[in-house]
Amino acid sequence: MNSFFDEVRPTAVRYLAATALRLGWYAINTGFRLYPSVVLPLPPHFYWAPLFVLVDLGLTIWQAALLFKIAKRALARYRPELAARFGLDTNPLENRQLDLTSARRTMVGTPIILAASVLFTCVFIQWLIVGGLRGGAFIQMGFYSPAWIIGGLLAVAGLIYGNRFTARAKARVGKTFGVEYLEASHPLAKRVAEHAEKLGIKPPLVGVVNVANAFAMGTREEAAVVLGKPLLNLLSPQELDAVIGHELGHVVYNDVQRMQFAEGFQTMMGHVADFAARVATAMVAQAAKDKRYQRDVTELTGTLATAARYTLFAGSELVVKGMSRAREFKADAIGAGIASPEAMIGALERVHGIPAKPTGVENRYGYLMFRGGRMGALFSTHPPLKRRTDALRRGVHLNELARKR
Repeated sequence: MNSFFDEVRPTAVRYLAATALRLGWYAINTGFRLYPSVVLPLPPHFYWAPLFVLVDLGLTIWQAALLFKIAKRALARYRPELAARFGLDTNPLENRQLDLTSARRTMVGTPIILAASVLFTCVFIQWLIVGGLRGGAFIQMGFYSPAWIIGGLLAVAGLIYGNRFTARAKARVGKTFGVEYLEASHPLAKRVAEHAEKLGIKPPLVGVVNVANAFAMGTREEAAVVLGKPLLNLLSPQELDAVIGHELGHVVYNDVQRMQFAEGFQTMMGHVADFAARVATAMVAQAAKDKRYQRDVTELTGTLATAARYTLFAGSELVVKGMSRAREFKADAIGAGIASPEAMIGALERVHGIPAKPTGVENRYGYLMFRGGRMGALFSTHPPLKRRTDALRRGVHLNELARKR
């Protein structure tokens, strides 16, 4: 029987994240004073500035929803007779059949989070410059300030480019890898279609490539699952089912579309930073009267511009990579639900044990790959292998999947 902490761990982690955001929001608006009361979802100070109240209210509601979820699980586990009076299912999770058809996630949140992170970063940097560390309130930065305008324009540009990038991504990735698509009557295509039916989604196109990896492409309605030919001989039937389930998990959660949008959004931010760096470099180099120093000035300016790029857009980059790592745990849970936790663990260990390193193309599209190029780092797309296998053994994310009553 799974421990209570394992059952509620993901929810508890999100609650801690919401609490940390509230503490930070209070800190930058009150001269870095501590407000321990925000550890609980208590009502915000409604007499404060409207922007402060709006953000705090949203975080408070998030806290309350997560705490309610934990309380329901605790009630069902430790006071089942009382839980039954409220109509809660008191059956232990491991005794209830998975309902994989209810696994869904919308695309809407990703653009909002990315745009907000860029906007917040711009305003935060200006707030630091004008004296935020000396106690100035963040909410005193007026909407007419340069940071709000620049951040807003960058966010809009990122949203537009992200949508365009997503629309072309499937064809571009397929062409890059040289995907060989199979007929619907092919045994492997039929196998994928059977698992897609368990998830309640349209059977995707099925393709094969000559790399020891697997990935999904497209949207939930027009998806493709691509398997590396080496994996077909490397994995057992159950492990192959787990990998197929993992990739279908990305489809059902709309992860591919979300991450390709995020990739496009960040690409646009990179274009803006590169353009600004070139302009700044050209202006400084032109202003340098002694030509002997022009090269040194150009190199220094380029270095500073690169540093500024990773400072200004570090927030959205951390958000993107954090989302990428989180979605791998959820896809692993779907793979375990399709096959078994043991099969999913076996597939992960076998694939990650391949001596050959991922190719340059695999690293380029690392956020799509079953086996990521770099793992464990703050800016990596995949969690460490041990964290993934430990989560599967404890059933941490598998417990979050809906169960039939």
